[in-house]
Amino acid sequence: FTALEKAPELDVLLVPVGINYEKADRFPDRVAFYFSEPISARDYYSENEIATSVTRTKDVVSEALKRNTTHIEDLSEYDAIHNYLDTQAVNYLDPGETNKAIGKYSGKTLEKKHRIKPVVDRILNFIFLTINAPLIFIWRWFLKPQIQEVEFISTFRFAYVSVLQPLFYLTLWALCSVYLGLFWATLIVLSHFFFNLTYVKFANARL
Repeated sequence: FTALEKAPELDVLLVPVGINYEKADRFPDRVAFYFSEPISARDYYSENEIATSVTRTKDVVSEALKRNTTHIEDLSEYDAIHNYLDTQAVNYLDPGETNKAIGKYSGKTLEKKHRIKPVVDRILNFIFLTINAPLIFIWRWFLKPQIQEVEFISTFRFAYVSVLQPLFYLTLWALCSVYLGLFWATLIVLSHFFFNLTYVKFANARL
């Protein structure tokens, strides 16, 4: 509100943005952004009541963010409600649907059904884990345990893969070119890349 004090004609607009992850702790993941209508700080500004103005603005923004994201009010019931949402197979990318499901929560949680992967999926997953073993080992055993907030797992994983994957391919290509020649080195790297790309896009890869 300091800006409004110095420039009364100014109108500061606040846009609440909700970020919703499908499965923030898993790979691959999807994310959806929800934007509210801009909130005019001027509407809640009182020159003689700055503290009250700040509180009112925070409350309005908070309510908008609650609509734009999955919101569990009672943190003591967080795990139980989260398990309940999983049993309902809600779409975490749709906060409206998810929050409606939370409103129907009665304290009873159904047992979550675990789907058994087909043999082909398990074979493909084994191949994926094997050919990416160095990267996965570093991520799972050294980096991922250091991330305290589950919301940041996808962000750090993206940064990690963006930096390390090209270096991994460059190293793989260099080693293969020495022992197998340029043709086979290029073919191996391209095959590796397209297998990863296809598997991540269409299968339930885990990293």
